[in-house]
This record gives sequence, C-alpha cells and structure tokens, in this order.
Amino acid sequence: MIESFFEEHREIRLYKIRINDRGEEYLQANKQKILELLDNIETIVTKKLRNQVAQN
Repeated sequence: MIESFFEEHREIRLYKIRINDRGEEYLQANKQKILELLDNIETIVTKKLRNQVAQN
C-alpha cells in the first residue's frame, strides 16, 4: 500500500510530526491541505476498489 501512496505517506508523517510539535495552531493553519490529501487518498482507494470489484 505504501508503494501506491509513497508521497502521501511522506506527507502524512510530516503532518503528524508537525502537529505533535506545534499542536492545534499548525492543524488549523493547514486544515485545507490535510483535507485535500485525505480526499485524494480516498479517491484513489475508491477507484482501485471499484476496479477490483469490476474485474471479479
């Protein structure tokens, strides 16, 4: 799974570290970026799942 989301995995790790360091201030300042990242991951996973269902 990490191979499919290498960049996203890296970004999530960085967000986690920064949130731990700076807390709510960082989270609020980067809320939209984090939501976009999660939306992109969700879209990719949904497409892959639909393709798998269609192949079976």
